Amino acid sequence: MKRFILFIVALIVSINTISAQKITIDVQNAAAKMCNIIQKEYERKTKRGWKAIETNDNDKLTLTNGQIICGTILELIPYEYVKIKLDDDSIETYKMDQVAKIYKEARYIYLKDTSTRRGLAKEEKGTTILKGAIVEKPRYKGFVDFGYTIRAGNYGRDRIEFATTHGVQLNSYLFVGAGTGLTLYHTDKDLISIPIYAAVRGTLPYGRVMPYLDFKIGGTVNEVTGLYLSPTIGCRFAIGNNAKSAVYAGIGYTAQVADYTLYNPIRKEWFNDKRNCGGFNIKVGFDF
Repeated sequence: MKRFILFIVALIVSINTISAQKITIDVQNAAAKMCNIIQKEYERKTKRGWKAIETNDNDKLTLTNGQIICGTILELIPYEYVKIKLDDDSIETYKMDQVAKIYKEARYIYLKDTSTRRGLAKEEKGTTILKGAIVEKPRYKGFVDFGYTIRAGNYGRDRIEFATTHGVQLNSYLFVGAGTGLTLYHTDKDLISIPIYAAVRGTLPYGRVMPYLDFKIGGTVNEVTGLYLSPTIGCRFAIGNNAKSAVYAGIGYTAQVADYTLYNPIRKEWFNDKRNCGGFNIKVGFDF
């Protein structure tokens, strides 16, 4: 009887051991398959001339000697080296011939293999940063736009607008500059004014359609003189895969102070005063 009980106990222990080994093997196989999938994706990208950099926490390296390194990958240059930050904040660098596998917990961020980071492109949950959208240092940028303003209020005037703006793209998001243009009040004796203004534009450089907010302030000369103020909101549409140049469209409001000769029915006399002849507008343009 004792032998039978011992046999049953030994059989149960053996079955549990085999099951545990099987579970361990299955987990290891799953992890290996996941690493292989990520490695193949990495290799596919690098063959197309991309460099992978920057990922989330919990990245892992498996070295050729079997050692596993955990941390955050700071920089990864294909066929050269990988730099990883460990949990104790120390930074280690390994040559690629020392690395057997690379596991990234979350996302890839890729750099096109160019001499500067202006070739940056990013793939993260469907978001794309096109070439030319990332500005590492200030550079020249220009805008040319056409618009039509529809009168608003008692003193508003319809008009056709042309403007050109030039300045500095300080970074990926912010532009500052100045410009001038030509405004034709075609419904009011074909009056012509020339706006002169300072401009600020903020743009979100993500994707092919990039929202922007533009603000111009200055004054006008010639036949209509006074304060000029024009905020606009719209979107840029990249041309091809390079976001350095794009077409754009927006809607906004233009405030324009102008001199008016008005009649006072109480005093029965004419007098001069300034009024806002502004209105809502639609603008389309091209930047470079």
